[in-house]
Amino acid sequence: MKSSIYRTLLLAVLMLVPAVPVSSSPRTVNYHSLINNLCDVGSLAVCDGSRVVQFSSWDRSGGNIDRGHFLSGDGKKAAVLADVKGSGAMVRFWSANPSGVICIYLDGKSDPIIKCSMRDYFLRRMPQPIAGRSSGGYISYEPVPFSKSCRVVVYGAGYLYYQINMRIYPAGTKVRPYRAGDIHRYSRIINKAASVWRGERSVSQNGYLRLGAEGRREWRRRTFVAPAGGKAVIFNVSGAGCIEKLSLTVKRGSLDKCMLRAYWDKQGKPAVFVPALSLFGAAGSKENAKSLLTSAEGTDYAARFAMPFARYARVEIVNYDSSPLAVRVDVTSFRFSKLAGGVGRFCASFRMAATKPGVPFEALNIRGKGRLIGLVLASHADRSSKWLEGDECIFIDGEKLPSIRGTGTEDYFNCGWMFKDGLLSRALYGVTSLDLAHSQFSAYRWHVPDPISFNRSLLVRFEHGERNTSPGITYSAAAFYYLLD
Repeated sequence: MKSSIYRTLLLAVLMLVPAVPVSSSPRTVNYHSLINNLCDVGSLAVCDGSRVVQFSSWDRSGGNIDRGHFLSGDGKKAAVLADVKGSGAMVRFWSANPSGVICIYLDGKSDPIIKCSMRDYFLRRMPQPIAGRSSGGYISYEPVPFSKSCRVVVYGAGYLYYQINMRIYPAGTKVRPYRAGDIHRYSRIINKAASVWRGERSVSQNGYLRLGAEGRREWRRRTFVAPAGGKAVIFNVSGAGCIEKLSLTVKRGSLDKCMLRAYWDKQGKPAVFVPALSLFGAAGSKENAKSLLTSAEGTDYAARFAMPFARYARVEIVNYDSSPLAVRVDVTSFRFSKLAGGVGRFCASFRMAATKPGVPFEALNIRGKGRLIGLVLASHADRSSKWLEGDECIFIDGEKLPSIRGTGTEDYFNCGWMFKDGLLSRALYGVTSLDLAHSQFSAYRWHVPDPISFNRSLLVRFEHGERNTSPGITYSAAAFYYLLD
């Protein structure tokens, strides 16, 4: 019996694929490339020098009236929601209560390149789930590139809740601005991207291949047992490469009390050390959840984060349960002759703490250079509260005031009104459990078009309640990011 459990089935499929190292030459960004990037999860590992800024309706007084606040104007006539200079792209627009007419002005021109009702902007321009309704909110991930400037104005906005994310590119990046008719001109690739987000097509391999030279694809399958209180090494290779997809099928036991730990390039400390369920986007969830980067369906789990390494990779499952865990592990990876420059190492960290009066929950606090690509956040308590009123506050490179400040915890996850419509699972966001009577929820968000870059440090905090006034709630956060050596 024991020998059958430990029996190894190794299936290797080797496929030589030419890979192009990450180029240092100026690149060209346009509507076509940005639509393709919506499905390019491999390129998230490339720290390309872009940065993300956010405009939102947060209450400047520090209170909880996170609506109707604009850069200029009011909700009756013209309200300026966002105004940015440089070359970049608008990559995310969220609202809980869209109203009025939106006008988007590019590169200093007096006529808007996009003009329509706010509801049409969210519900009719792009196919679901790239845009549409969420659980109590409205979201659009349609990219709008610009070469010199972008100004977003809404006429008749009223008391609007909103968040807009702009991705700003480094000097030398050539950006072709959005042109009238692009949405129709590229309808085929838009529909293709939407089908990938719906899970009807596979994620492109191109982004992974650009992470190194002379890519050779491999597939390994093996069954492991992690004894009670012990561990199992599920991936262990030398040389340069990148894990493309890590899949687990639980044969006996449970992942509920397991952690996943990973080391890259002989690091002394693990780069990844998080609950296994969080890695698969399923923290606190009893329901199936499927996103662009993760899936948890019954006893089958998968993670599609690019996990590159230059010299060595080791991945372990640590079992803290009193019963052994038997899992079948499938790993799809690439072996490279050399890892490309500018490629970060995949990291994931975990924090858990009970909230205290006047003190926000700290989800992440790291030093180094890299980019944040996602969060899985959860909470629970023995009572109901207004804990979701708290905003996310993201401090980049030691800034005293957060350059990214939201309008409510559920708003960060593209939803609204206390997740009004219940659970959902989408490509870049989802709420996987919810019990308002016990201040309980779990949710995920992946920053695929809007990774948050930092050069020295990153601090991510979530307020609880209107002014950090919901103590005694246990929060946990798994943060996913890339760091450069």
